[in-house]
Amino acid sequence: MRYKLYAMGQLPTLKINIIGYSADVSDTTFGPKKRECYLICYVLSGKGFYNNTPLREGEGFLVTPDMTEHIYPDGDEPWELLWFASVDAKMEEFLQYYNSNENYIFKHNCPRELSEIKELAISQNRKIINDAKMLELFFSVFKHHISTENKSSEDRTGAQEYLDFSVNYIKT
Repeated sequence: MRYKLYAMGQLPTLKINIIGYSADVSDTTFGPKKRECYLICYVLSGKGFYNNTPLREGEGFLVTPDMTEHIYPDGDEPWELLWFASVDAKMEEFLQYYNSNENYIFKHNCPRELSEIKELAISQNRKIINDAKMLELFFSVFKHHISTENKSSEDRTGAQEYLDFSVNYIKT
């Protein structure tokens, strides 16, 4: 007997170039200036500003190439940031899942995964990690951003299962 599983839709492969973490004021201040990459930033704690819009723990922001950005921490309660950076144009396809507002700000609720990535960044500082591990870490957080609105419960379950499968496959 032959058993098969088939992919649902197309999930583009992606190159994550950097995963970063810092609570240092000098590292979490930038601009106003343009970058040459895509950036997904998560506020882990504290407060700060993204293009003069206030942010706090549980929120994040998106940056696309050639977008002018200005980020800086709050003076009284500086933020702690974790970010994923990619120069891969395929990142654009992933950003649509973040349900960001007109200011490119989104909400997040994956503290366990972000904390694990933070601890890994601290313990493995400046080490090169293989592409599969970088994708595993990205997908462990990304899966929390997939919007299931306007989909049947069957589609929602399939999409979530597909993403979970992808993360588990990368881990092995």
